[in-house]
Amino acid sequence: MTDNIRLSLCMIVKDEAKRIADCLQSARQLVDEIVVVDTGSTDDTPAICESLGARVLSYPWHDSFCDARNFGLAQAGGEWAMWLDADERLNPAEHTLIRQALDDPIFDVISLSIINYYGDNLEQVNVNHAHIMPQARLFRLGRGIRFAGDIHETVTLPPDYDTSRIKKLDASVHHYGYMEPIIREKAKHERNTSLLLKQVEQPDHNPWFDYHLAAEYYRVSSWQTALDYVNRSILGFLQNGSLPPSLLYKLKYDTLLRCGSIRSAWPGILRAIQLYPDYVDLHFYKGIILMHMDMAAEALAVFEHCLELGEQPTSYLRLKGLGSFYALHYIGRCLERLGRQAEAQLYYAKSGLEPEDIFSVVAAAADMPDSSSD
Repeated sequence: MTDNIRLSLCMIVKDEAKRIADCLQSARQLVDEIVVVDTGSTDDTPAICESLGARVLSYPWHDSFCDARNFGLAQAGGEWAMWLDADERLNPAEHTLIRQALDDPIFDVISLSIINYYGDNLEQVNVNHAHIMPQARLFRLGRGIRFAGDIHETVTLPPDYDTSRIKKLDASVHHYGYMEPIIREKAKHERNTSLLLKQVEQPDHNPWFDYHLAAEYYRVSSWQTALDYVNRSILGFLQNGSLPPSLLYKLKYDTLLRCGSIRSAWPGILRAIQLYPDYVDLHFYKGIILMHMDMAAEALAVFEHCLELGEQPTSYLRLKGLGSFYALHYIGRCLERLGRQAEAQLYYAKSGLEPEDIFSVVAAAADMPDSSSD
């Protein structure tokens, strides 16, 4: 650790000249140093980073995101490290809140809300089109905290780590990497699928890799392949004696709804809700299933429960609006089916949705992120 360096921003980049300046500008007043690991850019990315005060280090790419990130951590001089990707932005209005959190000696890790936007228009992003998830983005260096996973790398804590030392902060990272123009430009599906297929060929591989493959096939509408891999992932966790994480069930029931297997999702969705009873997304999908089963009264009660669960930050990956405006809209749909037209119109108005925003919530899941922001 170097004197007077409290917070180091650590990034890995390659050919990010279009986006890196905006990312660094959003963070440079917060951090004390910027360490950028370049894995082989052929554009002006390194020069742009240096012009904004970053220390740029070259690192040969060998199909491992975690190795590149851990190399950057080893070069950082701060007490704390923060990591971002080039397609992410901070809100400068939240800098003070983040900086103050570093002063609390109780915590070693700080989790932020990652807002993953989806859609086609990068010039006019619809802030209501987003998935939100918590993720560890700041941690003290020298505590054995590192990255693991060649792809979809995650912050890994030491064995027996006291999770009460993780602080959930009401601050956000805005991630644009799942917007369609960036996905096409970066050829993310091809890159990720190639790396993940290598991982799942390994014996005793981590079932997370099956989940990530399912998510990749989901994004390109290969529903049956996605379903096969998410089921393999669930089975893998169970065989390891672990409870499958909540987002596996979110992806599974999204997939079943997307491919039209509505009745195949029943009654399995009930068992998933038993495991995660406060997960608003699962309740919402239950409501959709009930509507398809011509059980509008029962669906109405479910969507009303979604409003009760609300939009408060949780540990889950969640689609924005399922505990608020989309729930209100679907309450209106249920009331309309029940012949209560006047009440339905009131709920449509309460939802605040414009006609162009009224789309299938199931369709929104095609842009669903996974547990990392690669």
